Amino acid sequence: MLDAQPITPVLLDAIKVLDARWKELPVDKHEFAASLAKQFKSKGCLSDKQWPWVEKLADAIQCAGVPDFTQAEEKEIGEMMGLVDFFAKAKEKMKWPVLVVHTGVFGFRISPATSLGKNPGAVYVKGNKTGQYVGMVGSKGDWCPANAWSPHSASGASLHALLVKLSRHPAETLSEQGLANGKCCMCNTALSDPISMATGYGATCAKHYGLPYGKAASKSATEKFTGTGSELEQTGYQLAHKKA
Repeated sequence: MLDAQPITPVLLDAIKVLDARWKELPVDKHEFAASLAKQFKSKGCLSDKQWPWVEKLADAIQCAGVPDFTQAEEKEIGEMMGLVDFFAKAKEKMKWPVLVVHTGVFGFRISPATSLGKNPGAVYVKGNKTGQYVGMVGSKGDWCPANAWSPHSASGASLHALLVKLSRHPAETLSEQGLANGKCCMCNTALSDPISMATGYGATCAKHYGLPYGKAASKSATEKFTGTGSELEQTGYQLAHKKA
């Protein structure tokens, strides 16, 4: 009997990529990749030992042509090292940590690279709905965007600024994102209770990701998001939808 685990959005995206594009892998990987996709289709689940291979193979498909930074010369610590450390700590408590953030109309899914891939310790940024490769924060904190997301473009500059802020001030940034969108960036579910709606994320995710939670965190988030000294008694719905 398979040792089943919850199928997270990251894993679901990976198995979809593998099912649709396994022929893009080297020929010697075809049979194994196809068997994983076929098993998931027929049984609806895979074992804990199989899922890492699904993610590794899907990464190989999606990141074809991305440089192998494990072979590069030693680099100085980059400006996004905080994001690498953030996910390293989250992985101590979770198998598949992921963040969903937005800049304007664009949504992004941020998750750590699999330890079996060619860039262990790195953090991948992909389109939230499309799964398209957007860029990678290397294990030394350096930002390596795809050409379309170069900081020289307006959309690329906005994403770069968000990632830098997230690296330096994760709690504040995730709180602002949650308040603006009405959803927790970590589990991508709607905020429901007053404290969570005032903080910008829920208690469970705060514990998993090592973020502050409670009245003090809620009040701080409220003041930064609204620009006022509003008390926690205002409902989270009002806070998340308050217009400037």
